[in-house]
Amino acid sequence: MAIWLQLDQKYNWKEIAVEAKKHQLEIGEWQRYDLANKKHNAIRIGFASYNEEEIMLLVERLKNTLMSLKNKKRF
Repeated sequence: MAIWLQLDQKYNWKEIAVEAKKHQLEIGEWQRYDLANKKHNAIRIGFASYNEEEIMLLVERLKNTLMSLKNKKRF
């Protein structure tokens, strides 16, 4: 199973990858999803080797990462 996640243009994967580490989440190789330099601001997240509990944990960490960035940009 995999999902494609596209960000609002005010965010970028570089800043999310840095923030994600604070939430015990690794977002690696985000650059590889825009080789044509189309600025689509999306990545593919794969869950093939994870069970349901692990997927829920990863989604929660991603949610916390995005909420943290959203709160920082509010001010």
